Amino acid sequence: MNIYVIVRKIWLIVLLIALCIIVSSLFFPYVIIGYPNSPIISVNSNYEKNIFQPNAFFKEKYVSEIYPKGEEIILSELQKVKQIDDNELKLDEIFRWEMHDWYDPLWEPNNFYYFNQSINYISYNNESNKIRTNNFFAFHHYRQQTPSGVYYGNDPYWIAYNKVGACQELSNLFAYMAAQSGIKSRTVQTIWDHQWVEVEINGEWKYYDPWCAVEHGYYNSSDENLTFKSKWYNYPENFRDNCHGMAYVNFYNDVIPNPVATQVYSYSYIWHDIKKFEIF
Repeated sequence: MNIYVIVRKIWLIVLLIALCIIVSSLFFPYVIIGYPNSPIISVNSNYEKNIFQPNAFFKEKYVSEIYPKGEEIILSELQKVKQIDDNELKLDEIFRWEMHDWYDPLWEPNNFYYFNQSINYISYNNESNKIRTNNFFAFHHYRQQTPSGVYYGNDPYWIAYNKVGACQELSNLFAYMAAQSGIKSRTVQTIWDHQWVEVEINGEWKYYDPWCAVEHGYYNSSDENLTFKSKWYNYPENFRDNCHGMAYVNFYNDVIPNPVATQVYSYSYIWHDIKKFEIF
């Protein structure tokens, strides 16, 4: 059988699977992934205490403290970055700054709790300046947003202030900082719940995945060693081997109307599986 026919069939199967996942998520969105050590609180027990009050509290705090402090933190870092002439070294500076004092509930599940008994915010060791929204509520119910309507997980000022989150927050803050320092950037989202950054360096687009760096042990923030930078910063065709994320079907978040992202990721995945299973 012609290899191109095989590739087209595999691609069709992948698309059908993706469609099934998307449809199922629309009909069955009510799945909460719990955090160890978190108190179990019924969603129906006390909406006023557990949902509405925390949202009001953080909206007020965002205006009075989070936004101005986050802006101060970002501007201070950008002053350092803009003094660097080489764009790759700029990215190194942004990366090290971002990873310093960063906490991810996926990496340290035992250190995260529902903040102040609310069920729509989690906190690193119950600290009030180490907050992440509970994505279940953010995506399906009471969207936690800034006063201007930006979801906290997409807001660079919220993220820079709290320094808590997973791939979404890491990539959103990194892409923003890169763009503000003069480097074209965009974020890529898979339908398998992973997100990373693409940056344009010397006329070429490369992926940059801060979450991958720590998740796969390529980077240790305690020594800030960049020996394995080529793992989380490379060409799209190397994404499968280096970062292992499920990247068959991907979309750009920053381009309207959200077109399918570069097909290099998809081709590299399909080609990898063809070789693995010796289809031809």
